[in-house]
Amino acid sequence: MKVEFNSDCIKFSPSPETLQNSILFFDNGRQSKFSWADFLRRVESLSHHFILNGIKHNEYIPVFAHNDIYSILSLLALWKIKSIPVLINPSLTLVETEKIFNQFSFKKIVTTSLVSEINKNYEDFFIFSDSSQTENMNMGAFSEIEFSYKDDAIVIFTSGSSSTPKGVVHKFHSLVKSFLLGKDFFNYSSDDRWLLSLPIYHIGGFSIFFRALLSNAQIVIPPSLSYDDLMEQIEKYEPNFFSFVSAQFKKIIESNIQAPKDNRVLLGGGRIDSNLIEEGIKKGWNIYKVYGSSETAAFVTILTPDNFNNYPTSAGKALTNISITIENKDENNIGEIVINSPTLFDRYINQLPHTKNLFNTEDFGYLKDDFLFIENRRTNLIVSGGKNINPQEIEDVLIKSELVNEVVVLGIEDIAWGEKVIAVVVPKGNELNIENRLRTFSKKYLSSYKIPKMFLLVKDIPKTSLGKIKYEELKNLIISLH
Repeated sequence: MKVEFNSDCIKFSPSPETLQNSILFFDNGRQSKFSWADFLRRVESLSHHFILNGIKHNEYIPVFAHNDIYSILSLLALWKIKSIPVLINPSLTLVETEKIFNQFSFKKIVTTSLVSEINKNYEDFFIFSDSSQTENMNMGAFSEIEFSYKDDAIVIFTSGSSSTPKGVVHKFHSLVKSFLLGKDFFNYSSDDRWLLSLPIYHIGGFSIFFRALLSNAQIVIPPSLSYDDLMEQIEKYEPNFFSFVSAQFKKIIESNIQAPKDNRVLLGGGRIDSNLIEEGIKKGWNIYKVYGSSETAAFVTILTPDNFNNYPTSAGKALTNISITIENKDENNIGEIVINSPTLFDRYINQLPHTKNLFNTEDFGYLKDDFLFIENRRTNLIVSGGKNINPQEIEDVLIKSELVNEVVVLGIEDIAWGEKVIAVVVPKGNELNIENRLRTFSKKYLSSYKIPKMFLLVKDIPKTSLGKIKYEELKNLIISLH
């Protein structure tokens, strides 16, 4: 496929010399692959299917985004008809999904399969994009797609300081800028083979797909993101480009799997143990520690393997045309990390656009020799397995159980997960078997990764004279009990 970067738009058009090239590799009961010709014909068919089902130009369409070929086809088909995909985690609970749908009044849902208990509430909204829609329809010739940089491209939900999810809206301009800055650094090419190793509804997973698409590279789609499936796909298809969070990469290092030739690993998503990077480098992995967020269209800083020895705890240097400043510094020059970048998001969905090309990450850190050092990820926000977890949301659920008088949820440093979710609980009365009861109750309202790994029962929550919670005292108590 031919990709043209024009002054005001990006254009995709068929390229006869590359149409038969295999670009997608996946295992769906059997080893399969798609060529560009297969892929583009299915995009054409699916776009007609969406139009017939009432999807309109400039309409925001939720997509239950599984890591499969049909979700990828859905993104391109929606873009082709000038609709905006809103990527939804398919493993959300009914309560979590209803919160999003009620807030934004979505009327249609694209999905590749029925989604657990959500079916009975939303089945009338479903538009299917599975194999029955792409394999049994007449596949006409693919016509070119043109995207204006000014058009909204994608909405990705992220957790922040409030319990209500925020939909991050990116235009094609910011996504393409992110791709081009990465291409300048890594020299992406059509010879690359990416492993889709992160959820596509996450900015990290979506960016894997987008980089591969714009560079005509190949994508390997594992049957799942389980450790066994990732290992099998690495050995079978030998991808050379990876994007991992620390929990995934730790298992890979422990497996002693042979590092693929000319590999490059983007490692991010939260707190990363420097010992893990050091061990990975020794075993032949070329690790680039990165820092970014949904709002910045993935990474904006990189710590290269060459710089690791001198700055092992740094998040690296800003990419070209990106500047980072530290605002509201304390006596140690630690302050709020503010980013100026052409890759910044346009707005949160249903909110006005930003008027400044600046983003206050609400993370805290400092600069030394132009290298960024992060002291604290967002205040009280937990980053576990590369996923942002809002402790307030978990606390609200546990209080709703009526089994506790008071609860504080916090993250404790963990080598495998970055941070581990812990709930410190003041029980109500003499409740029995409270840990199991709270865990069972939480499963009704929270995704599995948000459920605390440990419940610590205490008589009182330590507080200052002003009633503020002493988080460090709580963390020290938890660490002493490990």
